[in-house]
Amino acid sequence: MSMDSGYGFHATVTALPGHGDEVVALLNDAPAVPHPDCVTFVVDRSDTDPDTIHVTEGWTSEAAHRAFFGTAPAQALVAALQPLLRVTTRPSYDPELSTLLAGMPAMPDLTASSLDMIRTFADAPPPERPVENIGDTLSIIRPEGAPATNAPCVYWIHGGGMVMGNRWSQIDIPLEWQDRLGAVVVTVDYRLAPEFTGTTAAEDCHRGLTWIAEHATELGIDPERIIVAGASAGGGLAAAVTLMARDRNGPTIAGQILIGPMLDHRNDTVSARQFSGVPAVWTREANAFAWRSLSWYESPALAGDLAGLPATYLDCGSAEVFRDETVTFANRIWTAGGSAELHVWSGGCHGFDALFPDAAIAVAARRTRGDWLARLLSGDKAVRSCG
Repeated sequence: MSMDSGYGFHATVTALPGHGDEVVALLNDAPAVPHPDCVTFVVDRSDTDPDTIHVTEGWTSEAAHRAFFGTAPAQALVAALQPLLRVTTRPSYDPELSTLLAGMPAMPDLTASSLDMIRTFADAPPPERPVENIGDTLSIIRPEGAPATNAPCVYWIHGGGMVMGNRWSQIDIPLEWQDRLGAVVVTVDYRLAPEFTGTTAAEDCHRGLTWIAEHATELGIDPERIIVAGASAGGGLAAAVTLMARDRNGPTIAGQILIGPMLDHRNDTVSARQFSGVPAVWTREANAFAWRSLSWYESPALAGDLAGLPATYLDCGSAEVFRDETVTFANRIWTAGGSAELHVWSGGCHGFDALFPDAAIAVAARRTRGDWLARLLSGDKAVRSCG
């Protein structure tokens, strides 16, 4: 754009897939905002991509243009646009992870039509260790050697967006803790969406936790040292189960470990939008499909009060959808006077330590997580402290 005098401004914005019409409608309303210093305002849609929009403005001066964005109407416009726009800048992956990710086979987008096929890749085989199955839901893996007596217990909840995976998914993570700390590992199969919706998955997991607590003595478990842990969707379910245990006066949970947790169905954070429309282990679109399949909108992030929770460990990558909701959840625990330790691993993609356990960043994350659990189980007051 050119003007004989004054200031010209041009911007190109990219709407989230399918939201181009909403962005154009909002921008076309902008000239109705009274501002005498704006002399032209043109909105053009790309001929090749309906979600790419070009905005050209002419102002009497650059100062007038900048001043406009301090007004209430302009701030309201920006606030309305923000959830609809794709974020084009995002944290880069750790160099080693970037190389490893490039070598992964391409997977189709997660949709209703692809779910059954993707599920075949998400299910994992049982470990090469003795396993005791309790019905169709729980499996117990005991430390090698002498029978467990008054041992700590890790109750493991698997990931998979609550639409895929099984009790053995990511099982190597809690088995590392077993080898290091002598914990009994109990892993749970919960019913998956979309076949089962509502709070089914959370209730299944809470029921398994209750069974463990009721049978702690015969299982050789210390009922005061039961840890609830999970990754991704399992991390979100672990948070939900811990809240349920608090609100239902039991069972007692000594701590929770939330690994890249799926906590918030609203799916509208900056980190969620940073990983929309781009190749990623878990995208904003996959997240939206998973929450739609579940139809469970009482996500842990909506809990009104996070007081009274056990000691909590949270971690995630800086380059993943769940980064911001994880940070927010930790901050809310601190605000409520609770004990939380948060680690955001720079350059980490979603599930990096499960996908590539030998990568340097994954080794560091696993070691740090295990160190925290060791301190918790030893009775370290700094870990357990809360207001």
